[in-house]
Amino acid sequence: MFGYVRPSPAHLTEEDQRRFGGAYCGLCRVLGERYGQAAYWYALALTCPRDDRRGGFVSPDCYGYLPCIQLCVCSSRLGDRKRAELFNELAASCKPDDPAVLQNRAFFQSAPERPA
Repeated sequence: MFGYVRPSPAHLTEEDQRRFGGAYCGLCRVLGERYGQAAYWYALALTCPRDDRRGGFVSPDCYGYLPCIQLCVCSSRLGDRKRAELFNELAASCKPDDPAVLQNRAFFQSAPERPA
């Protein structure tokens, strides 16, 4: 972790710590080009249940769109095109007209698949 944001564990429940790690740790791994580790954290973020009744700030994108679009990036960087396309389409199920989703689709359609 780059250390820009460091929550106090005493102020977070175990579930809140998982949510924080899923979002923030994934971002740090992407910034550090550790895509395999980032993918782990983004996949973990997808397992966190959304509960708007908890109070505080809730960003709906953190429970679907953002982890999926980031998993698309990580998978692409790791050379797994099929998985990247899958996660792009999962992101599209959240935001069908999002510019990143549309740009990724155009990229996948224009770039030939490399033989395995």
